[in-house]
Amino acid sequence: MKTKQKSDFRVLHDLVKQYSFIEPYNDKFIKLSKHHIPIHEKRHIRTQEEYDIHLAMLQYLHHQVAVGFDPYYMLTLHYCHPSELLWQKRETKNPLGWKDRISFGSNEPLWDEVGYYNYWHKHRNDLLAVDEDSRHILNHILKTFYGVKRLDKDHGINILMFHEKGKAKLQYHLHILLPQVAESTSKSLTKLFNDEIRPKVRCLSRWKQIKVDAIYDKYNIMGYMNKEVNASHTSLSSYSLPIIESI
Repeated sequence: MKTKQKSDFRVLHDLVKQYSFIEPYNDKFIKLSKHHIPIHEKRHIRTQEEYDIHLAMLQYLHHQVAVGFDPYYMLTLHYCHPSELLWQKRETKNPLGWKDRISFGSNEPLWDEVGYYNYWHKHRNDLLAVDEDSRHILNHILKTFYGVKRLDKDHGINILMFHEKGKAKLQYHLHILLPQVAESTSKSLTKLFNDEIRPKVRCLSRWKQIKVDAIYDKYNIMGYMNKEVNASHTSLSSYSLPIIESI
């Protein structure tokens, strides 16, 4: 009995269906350390190298809490993107918007905006560049809450900052772990950051508000901050102010 030969398209379709469930390479076994720390639920470890790097950084963050770092608020800040400087213009007014013609406006000619857009889009995905932006944000925080204009000496202030890309992986955003500020709540800090600090910092988003959340579990939040650490990315900002123990 003769059987019909499958077409090339059908063969390809079957192959895709068969192997579509396969995930990136995973180690069959991962050896846990004697000093293992439970991994945050949002972190997925696939290889021994990922585990070792994740654990080493997590141990450092937990040690910061153990020696006295007391994060009270977690701030979430988004950087300004060039798309925020464009706006839509409705050129026609058809009923229900059917077949309306839409154009875009900007402060500069759109032709000039292309190079500007490409530059800042690349800038927002450059870790060294956004790390430099985080320094300006830190300076405003220090001046506003602690009256510190320059960090030319140890003022005993400890603040940790972390760069992440989130699920979409489009551009970096910033998390800041802030100690308790006298006579303040999450609600009052949210208003202060959005009304007074955000307008002064040009690198912050004009669209997205700064979010302030109270921290109830210090060790758990460290696991959350460590969820994107890998061999090529250390979330902790170089401008953070950790506790430095004297030798």
